[in-house]
Amino acid sequence: MTVFIREKNGKYYLVTRYYEGSRRREKWEALKDIDLENLYKALKIKEEIEKQTVEVPCMNPYCSNTILMTPQQKQDLLISFKKKYDKLVLVCCSKECQQKVLDILEN
Repeated sequence: MTVFIREKNGKYYLVTRYYEGSRRREKWEALKDIDLENLYKALKIKEEIEKQTVEVPCMNPYCSNTILMTPQQKQDLLISFKKKYDKLVLVCCSKECQQKVLDILEN
């Protein structure tokens, strides 16, 4: 299912595209001014959140994946956790990468 906004004859519609069996269908719902305003606000918030995310690399040296988090989460992870618990946190993107890092550290 895909959802997007379309303009037709000066009015805005929320279009939901889906499949019914093998046939593609679309459902068009007219957006009222208040709905459109709220949708724009939500999109603006989403853009702000996306701007505020940072990529932290997976600690497995053989992996090139990154983990998205907020700057505050990164600060807590790298600074606060060490100060509070006297432990270092190594972020991994999966259980497999976590196990690989643990294997490397044990040897």
